[in-house]
Amino acid sequence: MQFHFDSEDDRSLLRKLWELVFPSEPCHPMTPSELSSAKRGGQNFAVDWSYLGFQRPDHPSSDLRSSGMLAIHLLIYFASERNQLVFLFVYGISVRR
Repeated sequence: MQFHFDSEDDRSLLRKLWELVFPSEPCHPMTPSELSSAKRGGQNFAVDWSYLGFQRPDHPSSDLRSSGMLAIHLLIYFASERNQLVFLFVYGISVRR
């Protein structure tokens, strides 16, 4: 099953992943209108999608186009159930629950 960026339900899965890994960082815009609005507002993002291993810092579209829904569900599972490993991978630190 393909991941569709024009689907709000599919984009909400990306937001969920972002919130699990970067709970204190605002989620990167995912639509052209969100991105345009953020730029007009002078919003700067300290963290981007490349921190999670995606190719593009502004959008994970090229990676999810080929891997589909399975990939995003696995990433969400990994981030929620194995968050210590995710924090180690992303931040390079060990976090105890």
